[in-house]
Formats: sequence, structure tokens, C-alpha cells
Amino acid sequence: MTHIPKILIKTIDPGNQRFGECGDWFYDAEGDTLTIFVNRMPDWKSKLKVAIHEFYEAVAFLANDGDQTDVDFFDKKFYQEHDEGQAGDDSTAPYYREHCGATLIEKEVLNQAGISWADHEKNCEP
Repeated sequence: MTHIPKILIKTIDPGNQRFGECGDWFYDAEGDTLTIFVNRMPDWKSKLKVAIHEFYEAVAFLANDGDQTDVDFFDKKFYQEHDEGQAGDDSTAPYYREHCGATLIEKEVLNQAGISWADHEKNCEP
């Protein structure tokens, strides 16, 4: 990727997430569109923080020549094999480094907004 693609941010019902997380992203190379999916939740600030996390993670991963199919394959396998945890926290995830960077940014934005990580996690629960 040599530029930032067209970006769409969609708020969806938690039951419509592909892998059950509060945020997800999908890059359509043919349409050059990055779509970020964020769960409906009670606090719009938490939705914004999740969108920022997903945006950074996706763009950083794609800028490092990451491939959407690698992400989808890993995530699908991870969630079939694990009942808990986030795929991006697994050090073997193809986007692990980008996920860690996105989490740091998310925590700083939460701090600036005066929201604790614990409250944010509650907001992210379905």
C-alpha cells in the first residue's frame, strides 16, 4: 500500500461482527477501501477509540505489505481454537506488532478523554 485508501467506519450490532470482537477491519484491495466495523455501545467515546485502534492497526499492517487473507486465516483459526482473548494479542498473529501499537494509541486516547481502561472494556462488552 502506498497511500491511505478510502475509509468507511460502520457501527454495527455486536452479533454481526465476523469474529466476536468489538472492532474489526477489512481491506478490499480491488475497491481500495478499508472498512472498519465498530460495535454499537453505550459510550460514543469508546466507539471512537475502537475505530482509532482498528484504523491504525489496519493501515500500519497494510503499509508493511500485509495481506488481508493472512489476517482472516489467522483470526478464523484463533477463534476456533480459543474461547477467550483477542487474536491480535497472540504473538504469532501476522499483525501482532501493529495491534500492540494500536492498543498503546487507544490507551493514550482514552487517558486524554478521561476514560479508564476498565470502563472502556465494559463499554465494549456486547
